[in-house]
Amino acid sequence: MTTKTTRLLPLDALRGAIIAVMALDHANHFIAHGKLKPELWAGNVPNPADWAAVVVVTL
Repeated sequence: MTTKTTRLLPLDALRGAIIAVMALDHANHFIAHGKLKPELWAGNVPNPADWAAVVVVTL
């Protein structure tokens, strides 16, 4: 006996959109050849209590 399961189409669409954005982000890294500033976790992580350092790093 087989049972048919239903898929949640909005969840599948969201998952597909996330995968597309991640693919574009990775492609941008290869196209830019390091000309963009590095990711936040590539350097020193600022102290969250120092809000000015957090703003400067994330800009």
